[in-house]
Amino acid sequence: MAMATLARLYNNPDVFTGVVKIRKGLTASIMLEISDFESALKYFRMFARQIYGNLEPSDASSGIISDLLEQVLEFDAQTTHDPALSMEGAW
Repeated sequence: MAMATLARLYNNPDVFTGVVKIRKGLTASIMLEISDFESALKYFRMFARQIYGNLEPSDASSGIISDLLEQVLEFDAQTTHDPALSMEGAW
């Protein structure tokens, strides 16, 4: 849930003008579908990619955040034994 919230908040101008939350349907999907480590990684990976997609190259911190996301996703790939969940070609 925390990663979903971060993905929703990152580089979102609505943060300054209103309430930004993840939708109830997404929350329900996460809670119902995550039954093991692999399914949790699936969602974690999805939200990390969303944050990566919202990076602005002109932002001074984008390089650091990009590097950290790549490290996290690389760790994810190393802990995943399912080839279908590999990060090959993700970027």
